Amino acid sequence: MEQVVVHASITGKALFVTFWVGIIIPALFGLLFEIYVVVPFVGEKMQTRVFFILQDWALGAIYTKVVHSIIMNAPDTELRRTLVQARDQVRLGGLRRFELRPVALKVIFPIVLISVGLVFMPPFVVLLMDLVEGDGMVIEGGEEWSDLLARLLVPVLMGLFVLYETVRGVRRAIKHWMDQVRDEHYLVGRRLRNLGDPVPIPVVAGPATTAQNLALEPEAVPLLAEEDDDWLDQVD
Repeated sequence: MEQVVVHASITGKALFVTFWVGIIIPALFGLLFEIYVVVPFVGEKMQTRVFFILQDWALGAIYTKVVHSIIMNAPDTELRRTLVQARDQVRLGGLRRFELRPVALKVIFPIVLISVGLVFMPPFVVLLMDLVEGDGMVIEGGEEWSDLLARLLVPVLMGLFVLYETVRGVRRAIKHWMDQVRDEHYLVGRRLRNLGDPVPIPVVAGPATTAQNLALEPEAVPLLAEEDDDWLDQVD
């Protein structure tokens, strides 16, 4: 019975990871690339775009691999630590030692929720602008101003967000490098200063010489003072 439970747990983990990491996340990444990169800048503006899910999934698998490589080579973050811990668990003990809960809560579900929100953001922006403006102003090419703004607003915001995160990551990496260099220089300078300090020479107590013994001997004190010798002269 115990073996059945173990095999069922391993099978459940494999199916869960395969479904979310192998199917859902690549498909979402492919759709995001199609919505935010291809649709705003490629093709006819008034043309209805048709999405091919299988093609988007295939491209999304490549994007997922690229994102994974960037995360694993980026500075240390909680996301990277979780992925490294999961990789080490699988390497050492297989799926039996793999802890699914941290990966699901810190990696899979946040990525899925953010991706789904980004997928539905452009139509939500268009619907909101139509409700606010009503009949929009038509610009050159027969496209309404609201459609143009909605088509370009989200990619621009995404570009600014990516730029902000990139600058933030570069600053964090430079700060980490500066701290590392400072610590190394501090340790080297401290070692050099310790090498330059004079080392006290231990003094070993040896037998004292005759002159030193004579110098240290106290003076002989006379038994009788000079005044006490006068009564002897009077007796004589």
